[in-house]
Amino acid sequence: GSPLTTALSMQAGHVLARRLYGEHSTTVRRQGLGNVPTVLFTPMEYSTCGLSEENAILKFGEDNVEVNHSYYWPLEWMVPRRDKNSCYAKVICHIPDQLGVSFHVMGPSRGEVSQGFTVALKCGLIK
Repeated sequence: GSPLTTALSMQAGHVLARRLYGEHSTTVRRQGLGNVPTVLFTPMEYSTCGLSEENAILKFGEDNVEVNHSYYWPLEWMVPRRDKNSCYAKVICHIPDQLGVSFHVMGPSRGEVSQGFTVALKCGLIK
């Protein structure tokens, strides 16, 4: 099955509207399902787009995958000085061409931030 995301849900809604009001197109486009951004809305939001680390290794081989980890403090936490808290980011790259194949990020408001990273991945983000 397809991932249940807002974009695909909107497409399904358009298909329903076309069916109800006379147009006969009943298919949801399946282009680009590999880089659908996904967000888990937990107290510390988690957002991802692209391959998991395990799937990247299966697809490209362990020697062709580079995993970059980083901890950071978001701008929202600078004023209240929440120094003891940190957020996490991981970017997975295909080594031969340094092409980014996925990102994983955890922190406040990551659902909104992930949209920009998704565009960067689709445009050919390189390390």
